[in-house]
Amino acid sequence: MIALWIMLGVVTFLLLLLLLPVRLSVRYADGQWRVRAGYAFVMIQLLPAKEKKPRKPRSEKPKKEKPGKPPRPSLIKQVAEKDGVGGVLSLFGEIARLALTAVKKVFAITTLSRLRVRLAVGAPEAADAALLYGKLCAGVYPAFAVMNGLFHIKRPQLDIKPDFSRQTVAADVDIRARIIPLRLLPVALWALLHVSALNGQE
Repeated sequence: MIALWIMLGVVTFLLLLLLLPVRLSVRYADGQWRVRAGYAFVMIQLLPAKEKKPRKPRSEKPKKEKPGKPPRPSLIKQVAEKDGVGGVLSLFGEIARLALTAVKKVFAITTLSRLRVRLAVGAPEAADAALLYGKLCAGVYPAFAVMNGLFHIKRPQLDIKPDFSRQTVAADVDIRARIIPLRLLPVALWALLHVSALNGQE
């Protein structure tokens, strides 16, 4: 009975760990990128990277190579020997399709708690600023709509304005994403099954 309670406690603890979000924060302002990643309540700064102290080189001893079994030929080599170039291209196409589908599944369970893009469009000449403003609107708004379809966005904000007092374009981007690890398990299982099936077919 005690062992059962211990097992239930371990499973509950692991489940709680899988329910804590993995977070990513990306900020661009004043020409600088700031990227932070974290899990639960801990965040680590990735950009700008902190300077590390140089480590003293370690003297490595030469490793003795142990005789072993000959390496198994890769899947690509097996397909090339069996079906030629056409089989390899077909394999690459199938891998690309699986990868794209997996990425879409991950995007679908990713929540963007904040997606804010602010652009102040300026140029040396007012006519150039107006032309650049039109081009940015034609490109950014459709891209924003695509992102809104890929992710679950809570607070989307997009603001593009002409600023004839500026000589260049000023951008302020703030993206905050989070994902629950437990929701990744079905995606990982789906990918594993399809890769295993692909390997079994070849």
